[in-house]
Amino acid sequence: MKITEDLLIASSKQVKSKSEPAPQFIQRITHLSLNDKGITKIERLEQCHKLETLYLYDNKITVIENLGSLGSHLTALYLQNNRITSMKGLGLLKQLTKLYLRQVRMVEDLRYMEHLVELNVSNQGTQLTFEPESISGIQNTLTTLDISRNQSPDLTPLVKLHRLKVMHLTACQFESFEPLEEFLSQTSITSLDLKENLVCKDIQYRKRIVTAARSLGRIYYTSVINQQSGDLDGKEVPSNERQFLQKLALKKSSRQEKSELPQDDLF
Repeated sequence: MKITEDLLIASSKQVKSKSEPAPQFIQRITHLSLNDKGITKIERLEQCHKLETLYLYDNKITVIENLGSLGSHLTALYLQNNRITSMKGLGLLKQLTKLYLRQVRMVEDLRYMEHLVELNVSNQGTQLTFEPESISGIQNTLTTLDISRNQSPDLTPLVKLHRLKVMHLTACQFESFEPLEEFLSQTSITSLDLKENLVCKDIQYRKRIVTAARSLGRIYYTSVINQQSGDLDGKEVPSNERQFLQKLALKKSSRQEKSELPQDDLF
């Protein structure tokens, strides 16, 4: 389906008077719900001079294009569940605060998005990579990131996201604690979603994650006790528990270092 003038009017919840010309009405639309319309191409949106939120998810779009005219006013864009594999074409949307995409291979073309707060690039299925310039562009604004169902993503570039607080890592195939512990020790994550990862089955899971994290307040993970797929347990992490486990880890590390010293160095 093509985006037509009639479709734009029908996809807005704003009311058009009978006497109002269609172009004039389209110019004042602020929210468009173009989701699940069978749309194959992004077009005709240059008429929407005041558009702030655009829902284009659940369509058949393959390329991000013709959005540059929305750059000064569009703040939320939902493009998930299309046939898009590249993020190129987003570069001029400098006012975006929310961006939802899925099945892209690389996080890119975000270098000028200095207002982006929430990014969802879940459901890739293979390893997601991150363009350094894009990480630099959003490092001082992004607070929520969802990269769920991406295969063992490299978290190293993400330590530069200085304001990141909420992280979704559901079903990312993490089999060991090391990459998670390294990442958490260098960030200020307060809410972490690790559902459906193999590390959740380890009896030491909660202890190790809480010990590594500096600011974690809530963990979401698949219940180890119930062993039910998809059973979600949102567990609060009280500050006294975190402090206790971190002090315990320091004492253990100190004892280990002493035990490794030559005997003469202990006197």
